Amino acid sequence: MAIDNLESRCLNRKEKSALKYPLQQLVNLEDPKNFNMFKQRQVYAKAQLVFIEQYLKDFQSIVQNIMEKNQKVKEGIQAKRDNNEII
Repeated sequence: MAIDNLESRCLNRKEKSALKYPLQQLVNLEDPKNFNMFKQRQVYAKAQLVFIEQYLKDFQSIVQNIMEKNQKVKEGIQAKRDNNEII
């Protein structure tokens, strides 16, 4: 159920989110509705974890790019201050 919750959080983003991956299109698996179907749940849970991993890697990449751009802006501002330029 914890994996289902994480997958749900990844999928239930705003409509304009670039990080929206429908699991059913990535893997042709059907979600076993009965939690007592252990073999089928295991295969499906592994697919969900792969999906969650990809989502987190993409999100981490976006955050890293934003932080790098922010650092470049700060460096540019500092360079202008060092040269006594108007910011």
